[in-house]
Amino acid sequence: MRLPRATPALTLTLCLVAPAAGAQISAEGETWRLTRDRVEYSVEEWGSGCGPRPEDRSGAAGREVTIRAVGGDLEISTGGRRQRTDQCWSDNRHTEALAHARVGNTWNVSCATPVGESLGERGTYTVTLDGDRLSMRGETRYAWTLQGSTCRATATASRSYERVSAAPPAVPPAPVPAPVPPPAPTRPV
Repeated sequence: MRLPRATPALTLTLCLVAPAAGAQISAEGETWRLTRDRVEYSVEEWGSGCGPRPEDRSGAAGREVTIRAVGGDLEISTGGRRQRTDQCWSDNRHTEALAHARVGNTWNVSCATPVGESLGERGTYTVTLDGDRLSMRGETRYAWTLQGSTCRATATASRSYERVSAAPPAVPPAPVPAPVPPPAPTRPV
């Protein structure tokens, strides 16, 4: 039995629901900054047909994203790419969400490719919203069969975001000026 697979670039899979009361995110969109982006790999087996061996990486900290509430979910926009919390974020088109749940301000999701895929992937992801901070921890297990080689590795990713600004408040209507009384009549002299 082979596990499902994902791409070595590790695009995170994440499915969420709306934040709990007291930790709201605007439907208009808010600016958040990526403060941590780290992926560490544990390689169990990596044959010659697997391609380059995955290596730990850090990057993209400081980049700004827009996060907005969409119905009961969140949408994170980075450049031209939009990722929603009700969808898996893997580049592997065969990856599907198996389950997701929320307890308070913490969301968990499990995603996988169907059993038997040559590029097998299985992942679990946790997202926590704590006021102006959003953190993500994900673990993805890859089990590929490529060019007669077995390729097995586990990627552990952590990302953190901090809120830069909330959506601008709705513009209040322009004040209506107070009526000006008409001038008093004048008498000829």
